[in-house]
Amino acid sequence: MTPALLQPEIDFAAFSAVDGRAGTLGRAADVPGPDKLHRLAVNCGDHAWRVLSSIKRKRGGPRSAPFAMPESPVPTGTRAG
Repeated sequence: MTPALLQPEIDFAAFSAVDGRAGTLGRAADVPGPDKLHRLAVNCGDHAWRVLSSIKRKRGGPRSAPFAMPESPVPTGTRAG
């Protein structure tokens, strides 16, 4: 396996434009056909995201998605940063 090249760094202004939010994983399901895909529903407070993720083989199932887990509860929709 050849590792992917690192992307160039971005400046702080570009980073601060990213809208990072805490979300709650509401639903996770296998996608019929492909052996690696999961369909996830993520609640971000004022809206929800539908996400496809290729995490099945590495993590063992849709409920073990590799998302960050906070040390204490964070309200859904909280903006990071």
